[in-house]
Amino acid sequence: MKVLAFGEVLWDKFGNTREIGGAPFNFCAHLAKLGINSYSLTAIGDDDLGEETLKIIDSLGVKTDFVRTVPYPTGTCIVTTDENGRPGYDLTQPAAWDYIEPYTELVNRSAAGEFNLFYFGTLALRSDTSFETLKCLVNTGSFEHIFCDLNLRQSFYSDEIIDFALKTASILKINREELRHLINNGFADADNNDTERAQKYACRSLSEKYAIKLILLTLDKDGALIYDAGKDKFHSPSKPKSKAVSGVGAGDSFSACFIANFLSGVPTEECAERAILLSDYVVTKYGAVPDYPPELIRLITP
Repeated sequence: MKVLAFGEVLWDKFGNTREIGGAPFNFCAHLAKLGINSYSLTAIGDDDLGEETLKIIDSLGVKTDFVRTVPYPTGTCIVTTDENGRPGYDLTQPAAWDYIEPYTELVNRSAAGEFNLFYFGTLALRSDTSFETLKCLVNTGSFEHIFCDLNLRQSFYSDEIIDFALKTASILKINREELRHLINNGFADADNNDTERAQKYACRSLSEKYAIKLILLTLDKDGALIYDAGKDKFHSPSKPKSKAVSGVGAGDSFSACFIANFLSGVPTEECAERAILLSDYVVTKYGAVPDYPPELIRLITP
């Protein structure tokens, strides 16, 4: 199985410490840990941080075929957390990943059907250059699945970007706040509250309006809600049990574990249960891609 993930790689700064991150990169790194061939499609700066970034990407087992160096600074992000461990982000601009460009090898390999799944989020679409590259790949590529982590950050999105993302995705991952935004701005239909009934109604309306086959709604301490449109069936996996010290990367680990198992033919319900186990572990650590203990690996690996 091969996955191509488009978008930002950056450094999350927590006070005086820093960790490599960015949702697409975190997704790739967790996939690699789970035995999936993951390829990062991104851009790094022609600077010391970019050189360090490339070494770490490679050391984590993520393929670097599509990592390009550009004359802009490697991305950084100031991360803060609230009393519940929920992260806040302050992203620098411009950054190298604002300048992801198409080139012959990338376009040809995407069009040849080499990758089972293509991943993207909305953050990398804040620049025209990267947005146009994504449109090119979506229009010319051949992918069995297209996964969108909506990942709304600061003011780096618009109705146009959201509409494009929803129309493009066959699998959508959103969190509670993003679902509220979709409801409040007319993308999804529902009562404007957080009841499970309203969430289900909204997920079903999103699927019907945008032909999305699978929706992963993450709900922090309340776990997740999965909607399989083909079966018109919802599943709520077990709720997480750990006390969160940081939510950074938790959603990315959930997505990666779910997809690693999904692509391996594991039933959707079990994919969700395993994804909760991994994300429940990640929230107990600082840094988005911690080492996995052996006992966890046995429980979540497809």
